[in-house]
Amino acid sequence: MAKPHLPSRPSDVWEGGFLFDAPSYVSSVCARGGLVAAGGTELYLLRPGAEHVLTRPPPLDIGQVNVTAVEPRGSRRYAFATDDMIAVFFKNNQGDQILRLRPSEPGRLVTHLAWGGAKGQSALYIRWDDSGVTRLRPDMSDMDDLEVPPMDAVASDETGNVAMVSLDGDPRVYVTQDGEKLHARALGYAFEEYEHVYLAVAGMAVAVAVDNEGAFLSRKQDEPLTPCEALAGVGPVEFEGTSSDSALFGAALEPTMSAIIRVDREGAAMRVAEIGNDDGVPPQITSLAWDASRRKLWGAAPVGLITSTPPGAKRGKKVSLS
Repeated sequence: MAKPHLPSRPSDVWEGGFLFDAPSYVSSVCARGGLVAAGGTELYLLRPGAEHVLTRPPPLDIGQVNVTAVEPRGSRRYAFATDDMIAVFFKNNQGDQILRLRPSEPGRLVTHLAWGGAKGQSALYIRWDDSGVTRLRPDMSDMDDLEVPPMDAVASDETGNVAMVSLDGDPRVYVTQDGEKLHARALGYAFEEYEHVYLAVAGMAVAVAVDNEGAFLSRKQDEPLTPCEALAGVGPVEFEGTSSDSALFGAALEPTMSAIIRVDREGAAMRVAEIGNDDGVPPQITSLAWDASRRKLWGAAPVGLITSTPPGAKRGKKVSLS
């Protein structure tokens, strides 16, 4: 398949770039319902309807952030995972609060976070580096270990659908809308050695990207996952919305640049961004998040936050850093 290129017509060009003037390490970003949260050496928050990204250092006991997740509705909580804990930020009658959750076994690390649930407050799904999955109850009163196969990744969409993928034995993807019933579909491929697995969900559509093994896509429950050739070699993946027909983004690391590629429902592919570096080593995009309220794609990289906006989006005031 021909390599996707940047748009040739100015009217098709996506507008974007880095949010920061100076490099700043950002590991993860998540956007839900107009609330954008990101973390790394600093914490970043853009509230619904706001134009300025607020920034602050993490509380001293929390440390550098590895993973971020935002609740799509209800209390609008957001969570950051570090090497030592999960910090859930929320509000109650006493004001802003932080719930600190530490692993039951020392050294156990969080690799994925996802808020999910069909209605009301969401539960927080936590995937650990030993492939186990735990769920924090919606009222945050307790955590439950889920009786599921060893999982390699967990993700959710803005409506609360949750997806999990297991590449152990017979690789399968699972999707749940209510947190109880899991709908499984076969991946149909065997994977040997891999370090990172990336997952995205939109309605009943799921996308999986595996290190050096390619990207795979299914848009219906009864449809097996098949290779998405335009996204071969990508890392993070993200859907452009919550419909099963939504376009799919993937972030690729190439020898001289990083690229964000968009594949629409019909399979047409186009690059929406290319990112280089003055020293010749391109920054690796580690996380993607679609901000439906602003029609903006966010990316996290070791040098900062990246934004990319489609040409048809209504232009509001430019988001800036406070």
